[in-house]
Amino acid sequence: MGTMVGTVITVKELYGIKSADIQFRNGTNSTSLITLEENRKYIVPYFQREIRWTKDNLITLINDVRKGSKFLGNLIFTKRQSDYEILDGQQRTTVIALIVLFLKSKYSERFDIFETCEITVESFPGFRNLCNYFFDLEKIPESEMEEIIGSDCYGQRDKYIEIWDAMEKVDLFANIAEAEDFLKNLEQSQLNVIIETDSAERSIEAFLDVNLKGVRLDAEDIFKGYLFAQDNSEELFKIWSQLKQKNKVLNMYIDYPFMMLLEHFLQCELSKHESYRLIEFSTDFTLKNEKEIEGNKYSSGEHIVKIIHNKKYIREKLIALDKIQELLVSIVTETHAPAEIRGYYKKLADADKKFKVDNDEIDIMYNLLRKVVLDKNKAPNCLIIKYLLESFINLEFRKDNFDSIYGVFVTSTLFTLYETKKNSDGLYKIIRSDDWEGQMVNYAITCFEGRELTSRQISAGYQFVLTKSQSISQERQEFRCKSIATIYEYFDIDNNGIRIKPHKTKELEQFLNDSEKYSVEHFIINDSGKCECKLSTNATFEYEYPEEIKKYKNSLFNYVFIDRETNGNIKNLYLLEKVEVLANPDKNIKGYSGKVIQLVSDKLKLPDPKGFDSEEEAKGELDRYFQMDFRNQYAQFAASVIEMISKGDQL
Repeated sequence: MGTMVGTVITVKELYGIKSADIQFRNGTNSTSLITLEENRKYIVPYFQREIRWTKDNLITLINDVRKGSKFLGNLIFTKRQSDYEILDGQQRTTVIALIVLFLKSKYSERFDIFETCEITVESFPGFRNLCNYFFDLEKIPESEMEEIIGSDCYGQRDKYIEIWDAMEKVDLFANIAEAEDFLKNLEQSQLNVIIETDSAERSIEAFLDVNLKGVRLDAEDIFKGYLFAQDNSEELFKIWSQLKQKNKVLNMYIDYPFMMLLEHFLQCELSKHESYRLIEFSTDFTLKNEKEIEGNKYSSGEHIVKIIHNKKYIREKLIALDKIQELLVSIVTETHAPAEIRGYYKKLADADKKFKVDNDEIDIMYNLLRKVVLDKNKAPNCLIIKYLLESFINLEFRKDNFDSIYGVFVTSTLFTLYETKKNSDGLYKIIRSDDWEGQMVNYAITCFEGRELTSRQISAGYQFVLTKSQSISQERQEFRCKSIATIYEYFDIDNNGIRIKPHKTKELEQFLNDSEKYSVEHFIINDSGKCECKLSTNATFEYEYPEEIKKYKNSLFNYVFIDRETNGNIKNLYLLEKVEVLANPDKNIKGYSGKVIQLVSDKLKLPDPKGFDSEEEAKGELDRYFQMDFRNQYAQFAASVIEMISKGDQL
């Protein structure tokens, strides 16, 4: 870092537009350190984090200052000509300026309020416009508002508006006398200001040095800091801003945080580079173990951006990531394969004449691709990123690349069933392999032949919370329910690969999409958590499952797939009566659902309420069964389903 000067000064001296001479005082003596120029600007540089302060942070600050002038902490700037770039303290700087601006909007004609310096937010130029209108959104012309929104690279507008709105509700600011006293306290409150005077070009390194010592930055802040320390060009800033804006759009539909997406992407791409393939990094993008890369030794904990140190490579990869996000947005917003993705399959056909493009198979591939992307478990999405890179970005038109979506689907399903969300290393091993398709096959075979399900995995719920889109959430749930059945019914898995069974393409397309013929039935434990039972007298009563049993209603093994009319007729029946209806040869239920019905009959020894005369006796026996026997029998049933799939048994 360059020469540092600093001392304690007041808020009014620091933020007022007038020139201020910063002096170091020692008793009666003083030494001039630096002069803050008149009409200077304070700049929040593009490598800084977004505004993070909340209403609670604001209220804490206000409550402190209302009691008297306070020491408000440390600020670090670097000098940029006559302006000052904020290295540390941008949250306080921005919020203090907003408080003064808010008081000015209410009381400028009632008491004196000092004029503040302009705050420029490089990642949100429209912030200045909001300030000029005192955040009165109704007064901002529509065209100007569009410019403001368009300039918000990191999605900060709503947070600033939230802070302004919170000030509107502060009782202290509604009282003129109290507001004036508060301003006097704020003006005299002090800050320890440190200014780097002669090394502005190293401001990003200084930003990281200052903040990392306090361990206050998150993974994105640190990544961005190292990124711009290497390449602080406007071109890179535009690429990064575009990535953030597209991720904001993507997250309107699914929860796929930008840094998780970036981690998945780099896990795929670094493994293909001769020099960087040995880099193994953690979720904070630091090296897991000591490595020698391009002749240099790096310790564990070193950041991978520092290790790569290749501006051209990083730019190229971020541009590819931008394209990945474009594809993901198309996938989550388009129910049917958009023209661009169909175009890739057409290019494949042109490149490989042996590959015949079948529209039904294209629909299946896209359906599976979309459903894995929409799944709430985002760990397997690294497989999707690998698939998009290999098939659509790197333009390696091999049929194996496109067929690998089947392996992605199977691996994703089994990972969700067998693994915890944190156990991503196995997936990373797959995508980093030169033979990633073969690794997916090995993973599937290992799951079916060598692993047992835990009780948690068996009972795990797979219903989705209706958050961003009810229709998408319902689509997700139906697909997840059908995933095990899809593997059993329609895929061959062996050492030669993962592929659709011969002559099953059309039927698979119907199974995935025809909800009239293949509706989802909560078979063993009803979706309502209750069932209708009959006594020996033919009288009926309603039985409610014990709370610990209700969670099984969303287990992957709780579903069969039958026509909607039959589904409606048996919806709330007791399981034994459902089996009786569905086992009727007239229903002609075969394949996965038929096998599950048979396994239920063999493995679950449910009591029959028809053997009891009274409701009390029947409920007592049902309670005993579900509390004592059901879980063990259900585990045996689930294990039989897995065995059935691994062997490919058919009725």
